[in-house]
Amino acid sequence: MTNLIKHYLLNNLEEVLSKSLMNCHCIGLHSIMLSDVPGRRIRLFIADDNHEMWKNHFTEDKPMSVGFHAHHCDITLDVIYGEITNWVISEVPIERSTYRQLGSHDPGLLNAYRYTSAITTGEMEIKDVQLSGCFKCEKYITYAQYGAAFMKANEIHTVYVEADKIAAWMVYEGKEDPDYIPYIYSTSKPEVLPSDKYYQPMPYSMLINLLRKIGYYND
Repeated sequence: MTNLIKHYLLNNLEEVLSKSLMNCHCIGLHSIMLSDVPGRRIRLFIADDNHEMWKNHFTEDKPMSVGFHAHHCDITLDVIYGEITNWVISEVPIERSTYRQLGSHDPGLLNAYRYTSAITTGEMEIKDVQLSGCFKCEKYITYAQYGAAFMKANEIHTVYVEADKIAAWMVYEGKEDPDYIPYIYSTSKPEVLPSDKYYQPMPYSMLINLLRKIGYYND
């Protein structure tokens, strides 16, 4: 994997930098676009030590930094540094929620919000669509280095990373889902992230520093 990343940087550095973003989805989560080919995109996410991915569970009385969501295509999460927890949920009928005992990782009642991505449109937008449902946990799995999660596009998930810990994972994109609807599921309406603080272009010095932190760049 080290050589794959180095290959893309050596041969496509200008393009990689032009499509890489700081504070992607939340503070401290950075996106490095290695290959921007539809159906075969390869992206490296790095959660730096100031990240807010630790908010993506219900043990803290704080809004989630990245709400539960599906994807426009099948994806694979491939951990290359540190650890991440992939939390996958599914909806159950409301009538079942009245007698089903919730487990420790069952989120229960969530609201749906439709969003427009700042990555694709340049400006984030979130609309309350007046939909809600009861959700149960399907998987709550922690992956260390070399671990991978293979996900269908319609699986709903979020990713948790322990506070103050650095983690990095590749995201490989695959087959598109023609029925995809961009919903976020959360207990409260997510904030619209200001464009002057989020989704900002990544300078070269930051790219190199991030790669050094995960051991993927040596002078």
